[in-house]
Amino acid sequence: MFVKWKAVLALAVAAATVAGFPCLAAAEDYELLVVSSASNQVLRTDPDGHYLGAFTADPGLKGPLGIAVGPNGKVYVSVESAGRAAVRRYASDGVFEQEYYEFSLTKPFGVVLDASNNLYVSSYEADEVVRWLASGAYDGTFASSGGMDGPAGISFGPDGKLLVACDMYDVSPQSQGRILKFTSSGGYDSQIVMDNLNVYPSHVVTDQAGDIYVLVTISKPNNAVIRYTSAGVYKGYYTFPGISAPAGLALRPGSGQVYVTGEEGVYRWDEVVGQQLVIASGSHGLARPFGIAFRPLQADSRNTITYQGRLTNPQGQPVADGTYQIVVRFFDVQSGGTALWGSPAVSASVKGGLFAARISKVPAAVFSARNVWMETEVNGETIAPRRYLGSVPLAIAGGVGN
Repeated sequence: MFVKWKAVLALAVAAATVAGFPCLAAAEDYELLVVSSASNQVLRTDPDGHYLGAFTADPGLKGPLGIAVGPNGKVYVSVESAGRAAVRRYASDGVFEQEYYEFSLTKPFGVVLDASNNLYVSSYEADEVVRWLASGAYDGTFASSGGMDGPAGISFGPDGKLLVACDMYDVSPQSQGRILKFTSSGGYDSQIVMDNLNVYPSHVVTDQAGDIYVLVTISKPNNAVIRYTSAGVYKGYYTFPGISAPAGLALRPGSGQVYVTGEEGVYRWDEVVGQQLVIASGSHGLARPFGIAFRPLQADSRNTITYQGRLTNPQGQPVADGTYQIVVRFFDVQSGGTALWGSPAVSASVKGGLFAARISKVPAAVFSARNVWMETEVNGETIAPRRYLGSVPLAIAGGVGN
Protein backbone atom coordinates (compact mmCIF):
# COMPACT_ATOMS: atom_id res chain seq x y z
CA MET A 1 0.00 0.00 0.00
CA PHE A 2 1.43 3.37 -0.98
CA VAL A 3 -0.01 5.04 2.12
CA LYS A 4 2.40 2.96 4.18
CA TRP A 5 5.41 3.80 2.07
CA LYS A 6 7.90 6.50 2.71
CA ALA A 7 8.34 9.00 -0.12
CA VAL A 8 11.50 11.06 -0.28
CA LEU A 9 10.71 13.62 -2.95
CA ALA A 10 12.24 16.67 -4.56
CA LEU A 11 11.16 19.15 -7.19
CA ALA A 12 13.16 20.43 -10.11
CA VAL A 13 12.49 21.95 -13.52
CA ALA A 14 13.98 22.10 -16.96
CA ALA A 15 15.24 25.64 -16.63
CA ALA A 16 16.36 26.19 -13.06
CA THR A 17 15.80 25.60 -9.38
CA VAL A 18 16.20 28.62 -7.14
CA ALA A 19 16.67 28.47 -3.38
CA GLY A 20 15.25 24.94 -3.30
CA PHE A 21 12.00 25.94 -4.97
CA PRO A 22 10.84 24.71 -8.36
CA CYS A 23 10.87 27.32 -11.10
CA LEU A 24 9.14 26.98 -14.42
CA ALA A 25 11.09 27.18 -17.63
CA ALA A 26 12.03 30.68 -18.66
CA ALA A 27 10.65 31.89 -21.97
CA GLU A 28 14.10 32.15 -23.53
CA ASP A 29 15.03 28.52 -22.86
CA TYR A 30 15.38 25.78 -25.44
CA GLU A 31 14.47 22.17 -25.97
CA LEU A 32 16.45 19.47 -27.77
CA LEU A 33 15.13 17.32 -30.62
CA VAL A 34 16.95 13.99 -30.87
CA VAL A 35 16.59 11.60 -33.80
CA SER A 36 16.30 7.99 -32.59
CA SER A 37 17.19 6.25 -35.81
CA ALA A 38 16.75 2.63 -34.75
CA SER A 39 13.34 3.22 -33.15
CA ASN A 40 11.95 5.59 -35.81
CA GLN A 41 11.32 8.43 -33.40
CA VAL A 42 12.24 12.00 -32.66
CA LEU A 43 12.40 12.64 -28.93
CA ARG A 44 12.01 15.96 -27.14
CA THR A 45 14.06 16.69 -24.03
CA ASP A 46 15.20 19.73 -22.14
CA PRO A 47 18.93 20.58 -22.34
CA ASP A 48 19.61 18.41 -19.26
CA GLY A 49 17.98 15.36 -20.81
CA HIS A 50 14.62 15.45 -19.01
CA TYR A 51 12.10 13.81 -21.29
CA LEU A 52 9.37 16.03 -22.76
CA GLY A 53 7.73 13.43 -24.98
CA ALA A 54 7.80 12.21 -28.57
CA PHE A 55 7.87 14.95 -31.19
CA THR A 56 5.64 13.20 -33.72
CA ALA A 57 3.46 10.12 -34.11
CA ASP A 58 3.98 10.06 -37.88
CA PRO A 59 3.86 6.40 -39.07
CA GLY A 60 5.81 7.42 -42.17
CA LEU A 61 8.90 8.28 -40.15
CA LYS A 62 11.12 5.36 -41.17
CA GLY A 63 14.90 5.41 -40.87
CA PRO A 64 15.30 9.01 -39.64
CA LEU A 65 18.79 10.50 -39.92
CA GLY A 66 19.30 14.27 -39.95
CA ILE A 67 17.15 17.02 -38.48
CA ALA A 68 16.85 20.80 -38.82
CA VAL A 69 14.53 23.53 -37.59
CA GLY A 70 13.64 26.15 -40.16
CA PRO A 71 13.35 29.92 -39.61
CA ASN A 72 9.57 29.48 -39.59
CA GLY A 73 9.72 26.89 -36.79
CA LYS A 74 8.92 23.91 -38.97
CA VAL A 75 10.98 20.76 -38.43
CA TYR A 76 12.65 18.82 -41.24
CA VAL A 77 13.80 15.21 -40.81
CA SER A 78 15.78 13.34 -43.45
CA VAL A 79 14.98 9.64 -43.78
CA GLU A 80 16.12 6.59 -45.69
CA SER A 81 14.37 3.23 -45.59
CA ALA A 82 14.44 0.32 -48.01
CA GLY A 83 16.67 2.33 -50.33
CA ARG A 84 14.28 5.29 -50.53
CA ALA A 85 15.58 8.62 -49.23
CA ALA A 86 13.55 11.78 -48.62
CA VAL A 87 12.97 14.65 -46.19
CA ARG A 88 9.75 14.94 -44.18
CA ARG A 89 8.47 18.32 -42.98
CA TYR A 90 6.46 18.80 -39.79
CA ALA A 91 4.60 21.63 -38.14
CA SER A 92 6.05 22.72 -34.82
CA ASP A 93 3.59 20.42 -33.02
CA GLY A 94 4.79 17.34 -34.93
CA VAL A 95 1.99 17.10 -37.48
CA PHE A 96 3.33 15.82 -40.82
CA GLU A 97 2.94 18.32 -43.66
CA GLN A 98 5.02 17.44 -46.72
CA GLU A 99 7.61 15.06 -48.16
CA TYR A 100 10.54 16.16 -50.33
CA TYR A 101 11.60 13.28 -52.59
CA GLU A 102 14.10 12.93 -55.42
CA PHE A 103 15.00 9.46 -56.71
CA SER A 104 18.75 10.21 -56.86
CA LEU A 105 18.99 11.21 -53.18
CA THR A 106 21.12 8.80 -51.10
CA LYS A 107 22.02 8.68 -47.41
CA PRO A 108 20.76 12.22 -46.62
CA PHE A 109 22.75 12.67 -43.42
CA GLY A 110 22.72 16.48 -43.53
CA VAL A 111 19.75 18.83 -43.74
CA VAL A 112 19.65 22.61 -43.27
CA LEU A 113 17.58 25.63 -44.31
CA ASP A 114 18.68 29.11 -45.27
CA ALA A 115 17.07 32.34 -44.13
CA SER A 116 14.60 32.16 -47.03
CA ASN A 117 13.42 28.63 -46.10
CA ASN A 118 15.14 26.97 -49.03
CA LEU A 119 15.99 23.37 -48.08
CA TYR A 120 19.47 21.87 -48.57
CA VAL A 121 20.23 18.14 -48.21
CA SER A 122 23.50 16.26 -48.51
CA SER A 123 23.46 13.18 -50.76
CA TYR A 124 26.33 11.10 -49.41
CA GLU A 125 26.85 8.55 -52.18
CA ALA A 126 26.12 11.04 -54.97
CA ASP A 127 28.76 13.45 -53.55
CA GLU A 128 26.55 16.50 -53.79
CA VAL A 129 24.26 18.84 -51.90
CA VAL A 130 20.84 19.31 -53.48
CA ARG A 131 18.23 22.00 -52.91
CA TRP A 132 14.48 22.44 -52.77
CA LEU A 133 13.15 25.97 -53.03
CA ALA A 134 10.84 27.39 -50.37
CA SER A 135 7.97 26.79 -52.81
CA GLY A 136 8.67 23.06 -52.58
CA ALA A 137 10.06 22.82 -56.12
CA TYR A 138 13.16 20.65 -56.55
CA ASP A 139 16.07 22.81 -57.72
CA GLY A 140 18.68 20.11 -58.41
CA THR A 141 22.33 20.11 -57.45
CA PHE A 142 23.39 23.14 -55.42
CA ALA A 143 27.03 22.21 -54.74
CA SER A 144 29.34 19.38 -55.80
CA SER A 145 32.69 20.99 -56.61
CA GLY A 146 35.85 21.41 -54.55
CA GLY A 147 36.60 17.69 -54.61
CA MET A 148 33.49 16.85 -52.58
CA ASP A 149 33.44 13.24 -51.41
CA GLY A 150 31.20 11.74 -48.75
CA PRO A 151 29.22 14.85 -47.74
CA ALA A 152 27.51 14.34 -44.39
CA GLY A 153 26.53 17.13 -41.99
CA ILE A 154 25.90 20.59 -43.43
CA SER A 155 25.18 24.03 -41.98
CA PHE A 156 25.20 27.72 -42.80
CA GLY A 157 27.61 30.15 -41.21
CA PRO A 158 26.60 33.66 -40.16
CA ASP A 159 28.18 34.91 -43.39
CA GLY A 160 25.64 32.93 -45.44
CA LYS A 161 28.18 30.40 -46.72
CA LEU A 162 27.30 26.72 -46.75
CA LEU A 163 29.68 24.41 -44.88
CA VAL A 164 29.84 20.72 -45.81
CA ALA A 165 31.58 18.02 -43.74
CA CYS A 166 33.25 15.59 -46.15
CA ASP A 167 34.86 12.39 -44.86
CA MET A 168 36.72 11.77 -48.19
CA TYR A 169 36.44 8.07 -47.37
CA ASP A 170 36.26 6.82 -50.96
CA VAL A 171 39.10 8.92 -52.35
CA SER A 172 42.08 6.96 -53.66
CA PRO A 173 44.83 7.44 -52.72
CA GLN A 174 43.62 8.22 -49.21
CA SER A 175 42.97 11.88 -48.58
CA GLN A 176 42.34 13.91 -45.43
CA GLY A 177 38.80 14.75 -44.42
CA ARG A 178 37.77 18.37 -44.86
CA ILE A 179 35.14 21.05 -44.53
CA LEU A 180 34.17 22.65 -47.83
CA LYS A 181 32.68 26.13 -48.01
CA PHE A 182 30.35 27.35 -50.74
CA THR A 183 28.99 30.76 -51.62
CA SER A 184 25.28 31.58 -51.63
CA SER A 185 25.19 30.68 -55.32
CA GLY A 186 26.78 27.26 -54.79
CA GLY A 187 30.27 28.16 -56.01
CA TYR A 188 33.30 26.66 -54.25
CA ASP A 189 34.82 29.14 -51.81
CA SER A 190 37.45 27.52 -49.56
CA GLN A 191 38.18 24.55 -47.33
CA ILE A 192 39.54 23.43 -43.97
CA VAL A 193 41.61 20.26 -44.25
CA MET A 194 42.01 17.96 -41.24
CA ASP A 195 45.60 17.70 -40.00
CA ASN A 196 45.84 13.92 -40.26
CA LEU A 197 44.56 10.95 -42.20
CA ASN A 198 41.92 8.76 -40.54
CA VAL A 199 40.16 11.84 -39.16
CA TYR A 200 36.69 11.76 -40.69
CA PRO A 201 34.38 14.78 -40.32
CA SER A 202 30.74 13.76 -39.84
CA HIS A 203 29.12 17.10 -39.01
CA VAL A 204 29.83 20.81 -38.85
CA VAL A 205 28.09 23.78 -37.19
CA THR A 206 28.99 27.40 -36.46
CA ASP A 207 28.34 29.73 -33.55
CA GLN A 208 27.12 33.31 -33.80
CA ALA A 209 30.70 34.62 -33.86
CA GLY A 210 31.49 32.46 -36.88
CA ASP A 211 33.65 29.87 -35.14
CA ILE A 212 33.41 26.47 -36.82
CA TYR A 213 32.89 23.24 -34.85
CA VAL A 214 33.69 19.96 -36.61
CA LEU A 215 32.60 16.59 -35.24
CA VAL A 216 35.20 14.00 -36.23
CA THR A 217 35.35 10.23 -36.07
CA ILE A 218 38.81 8.93 -35.24
CA SER A 219 38.35 5.93 -32.96
CA LYS A 220 37.07 5.52 -29.44
CA PRO A 221 38.26 7.09 -27.09
CA ASN A 222 39.62 9.76 -29.45
CA ASN A 223 36.43 11.01 -31.11
CA ALA A 224 36.13 14.75 -30.70
CA VAL A 225 34.90 18.14 -31.80
CA ILE A 226 37.55 20.42 -33.29
CA ARG A 227 36.99 24.17 -33.17
CA TYR A 228 38.31 26.62 -35.76
CA THR A 229 37.98 30.33 -36.37
CA SER A 230 35.93 31.44 -39.36
CA ALA A 231 39.22 31.65 -41.26
CA GLY A 232 40.04 28.02 -40.50
CA VAL A 233 42.64 28.60 -37.77
CA TYR A 234 42.69 25.90 -35.09
CA LYS A 235 41.17 27.12 -31.82
CA GLY A 236 40.25 24.20 -29.58
CA TYR A 237 39.68 20.47 -29.18
CA TYR A 238 36.84 18.91 -27.20
CA THR A 239 37.25 15.19 -26.52
CA PHE A 240 34.35 12.74 -26.16
CA PRO A 241 36.08 9.54 -24.98
CA GLY A 242 32.81 7.85 -24.04
CA ILE A 243 31.25 7.93 -27.48
CA SER A 244 31.36 5.58 -30.47
CA ALA A 245 30.33 6.39 -34.04
CA PRO A 246 29.60 10.11 -33.52
CA ALA A 247 26.85 11.40 -35.80
CA GLY A 248 24.98 14.50 -34.60
CA LEU A 249 26.27 17.88 -33.47
CA ALA A 250 24.51 20.94 -32.07
CA LEU A 251 25.34 24.01 -30.01
CA ARG A 252 23.00 25.10 -27.26
CA PRO A 253 22.28 28.75 -28.06
CA GLY A 254 23.93 31.24 -25.75
CA SER A 255 25.57 28.65 -23.50
CA GLY A 256 28.86 27.58 -25.09
CA GLN A 257 27.80 23.96 -24.61
CA VAL A 258 28.45 21.40 -27.35
CA TYR A 259 26.12 18.40 -27.81
CA VAL A 260 26.99 15.28 -29.81
CA THR A 261 25.30 11.93 -30.43
CA GLY A 262 26.79 8.46 -30.72
CA GLU A 263 25.83 4.87 -30.09
CA GLU A 264 25.90 5.37 -26.32
CA GLY A 265 23.53 8.34 -26.29
CA VAL A 266 23.68 12.13 -26.24
CA TYR A 267 26.72 13.78 -24.68
CA ARG A 268 27.41 17.38 -23.68
CA TRP A 269 30.68 19.22 -23.29
CA ASP A 270 31.21 22.48 -21.45
CA GLU A 271 34.13 24.40 -20.00
CA VAL A 272 33.35 23.47 -16.39
CA VAL A 273 32.91 19.69 -16.35
CA GLY A 274 34.00 18.54 -19.80
CA GLN A 275 32.11 15.52 -21.15
CA GLN A 276 28.74 14.56 -19.63
CA LEU A 277 26.26 11.86 -20.63
CA VAL A 278 22.94 13.69 -20.95
CA ILE A 279 20.66 10.98 -22.38
CA ALA A 280 21.70 7.33 -22.35
CA SER A 281 20.65 5.05 -25.18
CA GLY A 282 17.71 2.99 -24.00
CA SER A 283 16.11 5.92 -22.17
CA HIS A 284 12.55 6.56 -23.42
CA GLY A 285 13.16 4.35 -26.43
CA LEU A 286 16.30 6.15 -27.60
CA ALA A 287 18.13 3.80 -29.94
CA ARG A 288 21.05 4.78 -32.19
CA PRO A 289 20.71 8.55 -31.76
CA PHE A 290 21.64 10.45 -34.90
CA GLY A 291 20.74 14.06 -35.73
CA ILE A 292 20.05 16.63 -33.00
CA ALA A 293 18.78 20.20 -33.08
CA PHE A 294 17.76 22.89 -30.61
CA ARG A 295 14.65 24.99 -30.90
CA PRO A 296 12.89 27.46 -28.56
CA LEU A 297 10.96 25.76 -25.80
CA GLN A 298 7.46 25.15 -27.14
CA ALA A 299 4.36 26.63 -25.53
CA ASP A 300 3.13 23.26 -24.26
CA SER A 301 6.44 22.83 -22.39
CA ARG A 302 6.19 26.06 -20.44
CA ASN A 303 4.42 26.02 -17.08
CA THR A 304 5.83 22.51 -16.69
CA ILE A 305 7.33 21.09 -13.53
CA THR A 306 9.84 18.27 -13.57
CA TYR A 307 9.02 16.33 -10.41
CA GLN A 308 11.93 14.16 -9.33
CA GLY A 309 12.07 11.93 -6.29
CA ARG A 310 12.58 8.55 -4.65
CA LEU A 311 9.97 6.08 -3.46
CA THR A 312 10.84 3.66 -0.67
CA ASN A 313 9.03 1.21 1.58
CA PRO A 314 8.79 1.76 5.37
CA GLN A 315 12.17 0.08 5.78
CA GLY A 316 13.77 2.62 3.48
CA GLN A 317 14.26 0.20 0.59
CA PRO A 318 13.45 1.32 -2.98
CA VAL A 319 10.12 0.16 -4.36
CA ALA A 320 10.09 -2.36 -7.20
CA ASP A 321 11.15 -1.11 -10.62
CA GLY A 322 8.30 -0.43 -13.00
CA THR A 323 5.90 2.19 -14.35
CA TYR A 324 3.79 4.08 -11.82
CA GLN A 325 0.92 6.53 -12.27
CA ILE A 326 1.53 9.82 -10.49
CA VAL A 327 -0.95 12.62 -9.83
CA VAL A 328 -0.15 15.89 -8.06
CA ARG A 329 -2.57 18.38 -6.51
CA PHE A 330 -1.91 21.85 -5.16
CA PHE A 331 -3.61 23.32 -2.07
CA ASP A 332 -3.50 26.59 -0.15
CA VAL A 333 -3.89 24.72 3.17
CA GLN A 334 -1.75 22.04 4.81
CA SER A 335 -4.62 19.56 5.19
CA GLY A 336 -8.21 19.32 4.03
CA GLY A 337 -9.56 22.01 1.75
CA THR A 338 -10.23 21.94 -1.96
CA ALA A 339 -7.42 21.48 -4.48
CA LEU A 340 -6.45 24.60 -6.41
CA TRP A 341 -5.60 22.33 -9.33
CA GLY A 342 -4.86 18.67 -9.96
CA SER A 343 -2.87 17.10 -12.75
CA PRO A 344 -3.98 14.19 -14.90
CA ALA A 345 -2.20 10.91 -14.19
CA VAL A 346 1.36 10.89 -15.54
CA SER A 347 3.26 7.66 -16.23
CA ALA A 348 6.67 7.65 -14.57
CA SER A 349 9.36 5.00 -14.87
CA VAL A 350 10.79 4.05 -11.48
CA LYS A 351 14.21 2.40 -11.26
CA GLY A 352 15.98 1.89 -7.99
CA GLY A 353 13.19 3.93 -6.43
CA LEU A 354 14.08 7.00 -8.49
CA PHE A 355 11.64 8.69 -10.84
CA ALA A 356 11.11 11.87 -12.83
CA ALA A 357 7.63 12.98 -13.92
CA ARG A 358 6.72 15.95 -16.14
CA ILE A 359 3.66 17.84 -14.90
CA SER A 360 2.47 20.06 -17.76
CA LYS A 361 0.17 23.04 -18.17
CA VAL A 362 0.12 24.12 -14.54
CA PRO A 363 -2.18 27.17 -14.38
CA ALA A 364 -0.53 30.38 -13.26
CA ALA A 365 -3.48 31.00 -10.97
CA VAL A 366 -2.43 28.04 -8.83
CA PHE A 367 0.39 30.10 -7.39
CA SER A 368 -1.52 33.27 -6.73
CA ALA A 369 -2.14 31.82 -3.25
CA ARG A 370 0.17 33.13 -0.54
CA ASN A 371 1.12 29.59 0.53
CA VAL A 372 1.10 26.43 -1.55
CA TRP A 373 1.28 22.76 -0.57
CA MET A 374 1.61 19.87 -3.00
CA GLU A 375 -0.04 16.48 -2.53
CA THR A 376 1.19 13.38 -4.38
CA GLU A 377 -0.84 10.34 -5.38
CA VAL A 378 0.87 7.18 -6.64
CA ASN A 379 -1.14 4.41 -8.31
CA GLY A 380 -4.33 5.74 -6.73
CA GLU A 381 -3.07 6.13 -3.16
CA THR A 382 -2.14 9.42 -1.51
CA ILE A 383 1.22 9.94 0.17
CA ALA A 384 1.02 12.09 3.30
CA PRO A 385 1.84 14.68 4.43
CA ARG A 386 1.61 17.33 1.75
CA ARG A 387 4.83 19.06 0.80
CA TYR A 388 5.05 22.77 1.57
CA LEU A 389 6.35 24.67 -1.44
CA GLY A 390 6.61 28.04 0.21
CA SER A 391 5.21 31.48 -0.38
CA VAL A 392 4.59 32.01 -4.12
CA PRO A 393 7.58 29.83 -5.09
CA LEU A 394 6.99 29.65 -8.82
CA ALA A 395 7.24 32.12 -11.66
CA ILE A 396 4.94 31.09 -14.48
CA ALA A 397 6.00 31.73 -18.11
CA GLY A 398 7.68 34.95 -17.17
CA GLY A 399 11.10 33.92 -15.92
CA VAL A 400 12.35 32.09 -12.88
CA GLY A 401 11.59 32.51 -9.21
CA ASN A 402 13.42 34.82 -6.93
